[in-house]
Amino acid sequence: MQDPIEYPIEGGSTSGDVAGPTLSGSIGMQRASFPMDGDYSTIDEARAGFAALEEALRAANDRRAIFVGAYLTITSAMGEAIDAGEFMDGQWVRSYLLHFARLYMEAFRAFENGDLDHVPAAWRVAFELSARGEGMALQHLLLGVNAHINHDLAIALVRSGIDPDRPMRYDDHTGVNEVLKRTVNALQDHVVRYYSPALHYFDEIFGHWDEEFSCLMVDRARETAWTHCLDLVGCSCEEDEAVVMRRIDDHSGALARVIAVPHASPLNLYMAVRTSF
Repeated sequence: MQDPIEYPIEGGSTSGDVAGPTLSGSIGMQRASFPMDGDYSTIDEARAGFAALEEALRAANDRRAIFVGAYLTITSAMGEAIDAGEFMDGQWVRSYLLHFARLYMEAFRAFENGDLDHVPAAWRVAFELSARGEGMALQHLLLGVNAHINHDLAIALVRSGIDPDRPMRYDDHTGVNEVLKRTVNALQDHVVRYYSPALHYFDEIFGHWDEEFSCLMVDRARETAWTHCLDLVGCSCEEDEAVVMRRIDDHSGALARVIAVPHASPLNLYMAVRTSF
């Protein structure tokens, strides 16, 4: 197992055995060869794809590995919940999960190929922070969570289709929240083990408060994503859809900029995000 990559925790300093990443090349231009297929047709393919991508990003000391590893943890938990019959329509939740995974890879490929016009604002903020070799591990995790939920989720819901059984779709959508809540500790453990051991002490200080706030933040964001989905589904023309998409992009991009600005410590970042959400 590789040593943890410890990113700056206070005042831009770096601690740990492995230095932070140094990336060559211009932001948005392809800098390394990463597995970028992402046209997943099964959850197993998505798991394998994200595992390979995390390994490649870690090898390159690329901070995008932090969110990819976290998302791999969530994808595995969701696959187990679907197999256990926890949803009313497991096939629909499977489709929803795969569209979600594909949207990340669409943004990732566009950024790597320099096609910045097709990178959503929230993902561009996240990817550019990584390309500059800046930011705490917690920032990179939160940037990924923000872009994934506040931008991608509404689109994944639309692509999966919420009709004709909209109430059942909503129940399964909110049912995902329960899977996420019980996955929080495993996700945190993964980040602490591979990327930021110092976050363990932050977790000890706050006890269950940070988990409870994280779940509340995600619940609210996922409810907003459902509302955005309804807005998109209700559009009567492409112009109306473009207006809604701009609103989604602006909202998630603004939150990304709050997360990405320099913060003195995880506590300062935590308070800034708590205020924004």
